Parts: sequence; structure tokens; C-alpha cells
Amino acid sequence: MGVFDKAKCLTGFHEWSSWTYKRSGSCEQTRSCNRAGCHKSESRSEHKWPAFKYIAQDSCQQTRKCSRCSKKETQTAEHKWSSWSFVKNGQCYQKRVCSRCDEGEQRLEHLWGVWDYQSPNSCSQVRFCRRCDKGKEVHEAAFQDHKWSQPRRMNCDASIQACQHCGKMHTNFLFMGDKLHLYGPWERSPGSSRELRRCRDCGHIERNF
Repeated sequence: MGVFDKAKCLTGFHEWSSWTYKRSGSCEQTRSCNRAGCHKSESRSEHKWPAFKYIAQDSCQQTRKCSRCSKKETQTAEHKWSSWSFVKNGQCYQKRVCSRCDEGEQRLEHLWGVWDYQSPNSCSQVRFCRRCDKGKEVHEAAFQDHKWSQPRRMNCDASIQACQHCGKMHTNFLFMGDKLHLYGPWERSPGSSRELRRCRDCGHIERNF
């Protein structure tokens, strides 16, 4: 084997033969590199599968057998479901049945009414099932569910706002650039041409550069 061919085999670029079965009645196949001096070979299983067939008229189990080695595989085919239907009046349990194997499934499916406030002074909402007396869902009010008033200043560091529906209060704590100072008039800084003003509440100084 030439140096170039040897280098190709060493890096995994073999000159493979065709896949051939090892023996009759077996699905084991093998192939080898055609280059002289390279003894690399590979093997695999390659079955000849027919289509799946049902094992019985009233079953969803299917099977198939390899035509070479008789190996078998089984699977459960997709069920042929009926439509969902309620089990009893006044209840929300539904069932469906496979028309082939009679396997059944059940689920709970409420018929929900509209969302409404839980009480006149609450922003949480509730809804009830229109079919049974057990279906109930509650949506606890998040911040965005309230009807907030405009923020009102508490002090230099915070503002407060109230929900106009339930009365809940919310405090907004402010960062440095958002603080709500109440400044007095601009005054000339002693010994300087610059002006400054002070917050009447906390004494914070703002300078006019």
C-alpha cells in the first residue's frame, strides 16, 4: 500500500467493499477496506422488515417478522378513538373508547363561565363551571390587574398609589435620579458665581453649573 493510501486509511478514509451478509438466515453484514495491507473491517445488522400487521381483530397490538432471520418486533398502533362524551349529567368527567380494542380513557373537562371579581372590594377574580358544582378557578390579582391611581409623593424617597377598585396601597421606592425633592429657590453660593438650591425636606443640594 502506497504512503498516500496508508495515510488515508490512518485518518479513517477507507476504500470500503460492499456490505455482504455473513451467512444465510442471518442479518449480520460485514465489509472491509479494499486497500492492500489495511485490515479494517466493520459489521452491522440489516433486517428485512415487512409492514406491521395486527395480531387480532379486536387488538391494537401489531407485529412483524424479519424475512431473513425471523426476528420479531411488536408495537401498539394508534387507537381509533370515539368522540369524548360526558359520563353523567351534572358531572364533568368525559370518556372515549377505542373502537378496535375497547381501551378507554377519561378526563375532566369543565364548562367554564366568565371571570368575575371575587367580591366588590377585591381585584382577584373567580369563575365557576356551568355544568357541575365543583369546578372553580381563582385568579389572584397581580400588580397589573389593579386599577392604580397616579403616584402621590410621600417623601423624597418614595411615592404611593392606591388601587381604585380594591383600595390596596403600593409604595414605589425611588432611585437616586428619580427622587422627589421639593427644592427652594435658586440662591447664589457664597464666594462663588454658581447657584444652588436645597430640598426643603431632606436638605439635598442641587447646583447649577
